[in-house]
Amino acid sequence: MKNFEFKGKKKQDYFEGWYTRILDLDNNINIAVIFAVTLNSDDPHAFIQVYDGVALTNTYFRYDIGLFKVVGDKIEIGSNSISPNHLTCINDSIKLEVTFSKQVQVQKYLGFQSAMTFLSKFPLQCFQEVIFMDGNFEGKCVIKDQSTDIKGSLYMEKTFGDRFPKSWIWIQGNQFPIDVNISISFGLIPIMKRTINGFFAIVQHNQKEYRFGTYNFSKFKILENIDNGLKLKIYNRKYTLYVDLNVQDPVTLVGPSNDGNMNLEVYESINSVATIRLFRKKVLLFESSGSYIGAENMYKKD
Repeated sequence: MKNFEFKGKKKQDYFEGWYTRILDLDNNINIAVIFAVTLNSDDPHAFIQVYDGVALTNTYFRYDIGLFKVVGDKIEIGSNSISPNHLTCINDSIKLEVTFSKQVQVQKYLGFQSAMTFLSKFPLQCFQEVIFMDGNFEGKCVIKDQSTDIKGSLYMEKTFGDRFPKSWIWIQGNQFPIDVNISISFGLIPIMKRTINGFFAIVQHNQKEYRFGTYNFSKFKILENIDNGLKLKIYNRKYTLYVDLNVQDPVTLVGPSNDGNMNLEVYESINSVATIRLFRKKVLLFESSGSYIGAENMYKKD
């Protein structure tokens, strides 16, 4: 699967990671798992982060670089593995064995089945692909010696490059009372001694997909950014998307700075709430409020 596969754009000073969220409301399971490798020349290693949105903890498990392997469509880190259909994660904080089904991908746009479309061919510092906007999972989870049969909803994406953007906003959600999935990524991107606003926003509603992005001349406007509140207007000639986000219970994760060096503090929530409204011209197509929204508000002006 092209969006999932290992890209390996550089052999040194580079990172690549797979981010998976699983949510089972009946069993109080809200977990994000990151499989990744950094080829930073001073500190190359593989790692897994386990973010528990119920306990509000994140644990960073470090592995020797030699334990990172690409086997067909599967990424292995020691005895742990992830593929488009399965996840196995076994460490001191959790034992997780789940299978994925009914995965919902992004639709083809501008000839690319990609969140970034043709921008994925540009020489950028950071790339991001949405693997699954939604889907189902089923399996077993063991936390503190308590084993639970779990099933629920899925989200998966990947990020790779030299470093995270200097400043960014990330929002993900598929927990709305109506059939809606969203994935939004915005960053200040350096290109040829300039800094531009690079972004995409994907909205799926009733099997129709709406696209906003740098690649189709859409605009991204921050209407409000105070404390844990963020209000956005994302628009083009035909459609306008409003996002009203309340970031709740952020936890510190670890991300890459220059040359894939894993020393950047990233504040992420997987318990946020958001209201979204989508208009065609002045006609409201839908409005909905979702919970358990994934959010990183790391925006800061130059």
